[in-house]
Amino acid sequence: MNRSDAIASILKWSVICLTTGLMVGSAVAFFLWALERVTETHLQHSWLLYLLPLGGLVSGLVYFFLGQTVEAGNTLIIEQIREPVDGIPWRMAPLVLIGTLITHLFGGSAGREGTAVQMGGSLASTLGNLFRLTRDETKILSMCGLAAGFGAVFGTPMTGAVFAIEIIRDRRMCYLALAPCLATSWIGHTVSGAWGIHHSNYLIAFGGFAIFSGMLMAKILFASFCFAGASILYTSFMHGIRSLFNRMIAIPWLRPSLGGFAVVLLVVALGERDYCGLSVHSDSTPAGTVTIESCFAGEEVNRFSWLWKILLTSITVGSGFKGGEVTPLFFVGASLGNSLALVLGVPADILAGIGLVAVFAGATKAPIASTILAIELFHPFGSPGGFGFITCSAFACFTSLACGKATYYDLKRQSSQA
Repeated sequence: MNRSDAIASILKWSVICLTTGLMVGSAVAFFLWALERVTETHLQHSWLLYLLPLGGLVSGLVYFFLGQTVEAGNTLIIEQIREPVDGIPWRMAPLVLIGTLITHLFGGSAGREGTAVQMGGSLASTLGNLFRLTRDETKILSMCGLAAGFGAVFGTPMTGAVFAIEIIRDRRMCYLALAPCLATSWIGHTVSGAWGIHHSNYLIAFGGFAIFSGMLMAKILFASFCFAGASILYTSFMHGIRSLFNRMIAIPWLRPSLGGFAVVLLVVALGERDYCGLSVHSDSTPAGTVTIESCFAGEEVNRFSWLWKILLTSITVGSGFKGGEVTPLFFVGASLGNSLALVLGVPADILAGIGLVAVFAGATKAPIASTILAIELFHPFGSPGGFGFITCSAFACFTSLACGKATYYDLKRQSSQA
């Protein structure tokens, strides 16, 4: 490639990345704003939970008649990036947005990452058709959309870029896509922030890592295996429940409705609603509710909170409701870390932070992105013991990688093919 071709390529991709970042960042900002509104509505009107089966029926019918080609969600995006065939339909973005808002309005246990990633991938694929890109360029642009969606929804642009590359697992593409993914993810994050979107802050005191000891490392090692086990349990539950619904209920649009009944019954049996929705603190969250933030505050939470979240999320998403899986994974890791901290004598905020990224790493098999996530979420640099925290986070993330056998997305693909 001569100099003029190189300059032309840089200019071309600058326009593409800027356009994609603007579109995805704005779309994610609207989604997060709308999600906050429906979450507040649900918290203010608790009776909406009992309409979850009706919400599931509406969501199931919408996808049955309009969205069968995009039903696979994140798995479809990953497969189309790895081996582009028909591309990612544009309708994925509005459908997953509507489906996720329905889930959270009625109290289903789900996250937001999947929605942002699917919106990003869909919008990027549509832009690729307009720009008349080659096969490899289309793959790169789809990865950029994925990165921008993830970076914008969590406020972690570096993690978004690395996650998009790590989850695709294409060594050749990683070199070609890194710079565009970084640029697009950063633009998407910046645009989302410009629209007034703010992200959760998780505060950790890193002083416990100022002095390393063999006993501390032994405790972190034990906790790492527990986090790995939680990620395996999460993927197994999700795979098993999805397979069960697919085998037992022949009518696809009926599955979310019956899943909604199961969620309502379980919530009533538990006698608490802490595990509905995102389980992230908001202005409308009742005092004493277990949230991701409360796990970092040193408050003692129900020691089985992580298990109930796994079960409710598996039923919600496994039965066909729309929403992400990463925020529930964050809750599972943080609440399990909080519970283990009381047993191991380690500060709750430390183990909650390590657990959050380690369970995420185990379910997605993206340990590098998870380690970077620890840096972007908790800002350990400049704090005494910050480097030790990063080291232990990386250790826990790679432990989860070593213990697990398959990613959540791999099992989801197997379920959809059953």
